[in-house]
Amino acid sequence: AALFVLTMGPDGANGFAGACAMRVPSAPVAQMVDTVGAGDTFMASILAWVIETGRTGRAALEDINSDDLGTVLQRAVPFDNIAPPVLLPTNFNV
Repeated sequence: AALFVLTMGPDGANGFAGACAMRVPSAPVAQMVDTVGAGDTFMASILAWVIETGRTGRAALEDINSDDLGTVLQRAVPFDNIAPPVLLPTNFNV
């Protein structure tokens, strides 16, 4: 895979792209109420980044560097621990 991302729930996420590997911790959540949809939202934020940056082909994904990997993980990790009162994200805030 050109881009491989593994969500670790409350432990953040691991990402791998080319020779780059990175772990991003999650932010603490005071009270977890419902995690339904958290993983889907996490992946949606990554897919939105792929589309927004024009990295829709394999070659473009293979060119992801450590800064890009950090950017996409930092963007996705907050959505992996959605808890009230956070509203589900729209394309505007993903």
